[in-house]
Amino acid sequence: SKVCMNSGQIAFSSYSPKGAVIASTEAPEAISMDDPPVFIPAKVPANILPATITFTVGGLPTNCTIDVVRPVNLILSGKIADSNNSVLTILYSNNTDETIFGKQTYIWNFGNAHPEVIMEATGDFKLDFDVKLLNKLKINVITATVTIKDDPCNSSGTVNIEVPNTNVETECQKLVIDFINTKISVLRTPEMQKRAQATKNDQLLSIYKSSVEILMKATDVLNSGDPNQKSALIENIFGILNQIFNFPINAEIPDIARILEEIIRALLILILNLVRCDKTINDNDLSMIQRTLEMFHKLASQLIKNYPQLDLKNILENDVADFSKNFLSQLDVLITSLKTLIKDLGQFTT
Repeated sequence: SKVCMNSGQIAFSSYSPKGAVIASTEAPEAISMDDPPVFIPAKVPANILPATITFTVGGLPTNCTIDVVRPVNLILSGKIADSNNSVLTILYSNNTDETIFGKQTYIWNFGNAHPEVIMEATGDFKLDFDVKLLNKLKINVITATVTIKDDPCNSSGTVNIEVPNTNVETECQKLVIDFINTKISVLRTPEMQKRAQATKNDQLLSIYKSSVEILMKATDVLNSGDPNQKSALIENIFGILNQIFNFPINAEIPDIARILEEIIRALLILILNLVRCDKTINDNDLSMIQRTLEMFHKLASQLIKNYPQLDLKNILENDVADFSKNFLSQLDVLITSLKTLIKDLGQFTT
């Protein structure tokens, strides 16, 4: 049989001849010749565990043996390897020292979050969790309880992994779409359309029309999830902003500046919003966005100097603050560019 070193004493209820001395070569101090004699697992030297203890009666060998083991010090860890709205992948590690505790079979129990997993060895393994199930069961923390098969010591350990907010990307996408819808509403008001027509400036009307079309298309592009469509849209925005930054504003027609002001408000933040919820950005899109920000950076002072009619204070300031929320990309180079943009936009808000 197998017992834990922390188990209580075990009586020798039947042995022959009665009164003979019971002894053990492996752990002589673990035997007490009481009436009846008892075996005390706690007195087995820890340095020999796990060990099979054999017994003699009156100096003669017997077929009676007891396996004594110590509680296993489980060394466990876990971390999120990947996550999206469908699957949460966790990398679990078991670094328990089997040179000390012997080879074991480990039972990983995850409650209702996942079926039980049995591992015949230590090491790493990945496990996928159904995000929809986690949400349905309102599981915010996945607790893995690890036990050992046929372990009389009932050794156990736990690994807790906090479930990330799987709705972050969805919420981020909603913020972007809300931004787009707001800008569409602003640019398509009857007053704005009337002002644009009243300028009788073909170049302005072309920029105005193209900007509205881009905003109208942006939601469909985001919902499609097609990176090629997104890249094409970013290029279109870059092209329109390039036209705006080089537009010869006629000071005698103040509505031109007013219309361009709203378009700048919309497109500068839109080009960033298109990648706001992305975890990665392809090189071409990143380059195009950086060129846009650099272009604005170079022309910001010139815009203020030449066109004092521009007043971006309230809306642009709020747009930048809103954009900074739930920014998932976290690319250092883009964050640096964003900080530059915010600094430049600050010139409009002083």
